[in-house]
Amino acid sequence: MFISLLAVVTLMTIGYAAFSTSVKITGKSKIVCKSETPSEKLMQKLTKTGSGLYIDPNDTSRYVFKGGTPENYIKLGNDLYRIISLENDGTIKVMKKDYVSGQAWDKASSRTSEYCGTSAKGCKVWGSKTTTFDANGNSVTKMPIKIGEALKEIPDKEATLNTYLNNEWYNSLDSNVKKYIEEKYWDVGPVGYDMSSIAQNMQEASAYRWKGKIALISVVDYVKASNNSACVSAGAYRSTSACYNNSQSHNYLTSTKQSWLLSPFSHSAADAIWYMFSTTSIRQNNASSLISFYPSFYLSSDIKLCGEGTEANPYSISE
Repeated sequence: MFISLLAVVTLMTIGYAAFSTSVKITGKSKIVCKSETPSEKLMQKLTKTGSGLYIDPNDTSRYVFKGGTPENYIKLGNDLYRIISLENDGTIKVMKKDYVSGQAWDKASSRTSEYCGTSAKGCKVWGSKTTTFDANGNSVTKMPIKIGEALKEIPDKEATLNTYLNNEWYNSLDSNVKKYIEEKYWDVGPVGYDMSSIAQNMQEASAYRWKGKIALISVVDYVKASNNSACVSAGAYRSTSACYNNSQSHNYLTSTKQSWLLSPFSHSAADAIWYMFSTTSIRQNNASSLISFYPSFYLSSDIKLCGEGTEANPYSISE
């Protein structure tokens, strides 16, 4: 906010204990917010109940926003985003608040490989032979279509939505946003629906990783955003009514649109992808289906934030 004054104004506040404070504002001056690091700013939202920032029980040096109405809005350029997590390296993961209109996760017959076959309904490999890694960061060229099955050769090209996000969509961003986006590892392993805990889902997802800048939130991100203690895994969102009934009340990531997630669905079909199923649950869909998506990325730990995180007064990067 800028204030233009012709003269110096001195504001004097006299408190009950007979102390005074002077604030000096000069012409053409700028009222500077109290800018803080992401860790300093976001930790003010730390809570154990309701909507807010929670310690991640699977990694106590990491924090995730949970609940139906957390104050985790951040404005980047002209767009609003939601902050998903504060990572243990100080970076923050964000997701665009408004969806981008429907595209295929991977277009039909766009890639062929042992893994994809003819990929008539698309292929559920997000990366390629040069951008896919195992949990330890070692480059891999094979993945299982379903957990526990044999490894198969993955394609030479990225998924078509991956290509779009990291080229056309990335290039559309303001340069003052792009300069803060970090290249990171993203968990892209196939995730099943029959596991009983989020820890098991995490193990599945992190078995394979893609390295890059722009992607989507995962099944694990979605499940962890709920503050309902019954919603403890991807499977719970398919089988527990407390999770998929009125899910917007306990999970702010619940989408009003069918929207892609990053995670492949652990199934014998090479095209099955997890997605947010409107306002109820998460399910699987063919990779070639045309549905919406919410771009996601990580912001550098070096940024400083202003604002309060509300939709009316979102966080912003202090230049």
